[in-house]
Amino acid sequence: MARWNGALAGLAWGLVGLTALAVPAVAGIAQDFAPLMGVWTGAVQLNGGRIYPVEVAITQSSYGKAAGAVAWGKLQDCTNKLLLWGETDQTFVLKVTQDRDGFCRRLHDGSAELTALPDGKLGLVLRTADGRSYAAPARLKRAP
Repeated sequence: MARWNGALAGLAWGLVGLTALAVPAVAGIAQDFAPLMGVWTGAVQLNGGRIYPVEVAITQSSYGKAAGAVAWGKLQDCTNKLLLWGETDQTFVLKVTQDRDGFCRRLHDGSAELTALPDGKLGLVLRTADGRSYAAPARLKRAP
């Protein structure tokens, strides 16, 4: 079952490159999203092979509102903001917005797909605005 923010649903399909499905519109809070809230850390290997430290902070769970951020570490010195966009099955889709130019600009209007994994880690898939994979799937651990 998929749920999407009704006001943003039509636009979401084009921005995150998902296959069109018939999905009901739901406004409000994503209750199942609560276990993902907090700070998660790890590394992301971009398609070009470079590995970057990453910190994902999930701060709230209202559709269409700021839900957190992806910080790319001191070397890149930038942060992408995240908006909770929707969900499909066990995966939450967040729209990536630009905080600054440079490295963070590459993911502007793309998506971050978050999945709670059975081992307690967070699965992270990053996609560009046209839906292409931006990095290898990552497994992040909850920060202490």
